[in-house]
Amino acid sequence: MPNLSPRVLDWVSNQPKHMRRRAVMLNVVQNPMTPPDTAKKLLSRLNDHELLRITRSSKVREVVSRAAKKILMRKGVL
Repeated sequence: MPNLSPRVLDWVSNQPKHMRRRAVMLNVVQNPMTPPDTAKKLLSRLNDHELLRITRSSKVREVVSRAAKKILMRKGVL
């Protein structure tokens, strides 16, 4: 999905019917074309396992990965 426009990814992230599906939410966060602010807003809705997955992914922007790591450190997981 890296060919999607950032505007489309932002629109999808604001659609409750799409964000109910965890796989869609995780894919939007992991997509390198997703605006960082949009991805960071969605991080709070992910569980620890998904956040760990994001910190280890090479596809994710560095700023999003650092934000996920910060959340995990605050929770005491890392």
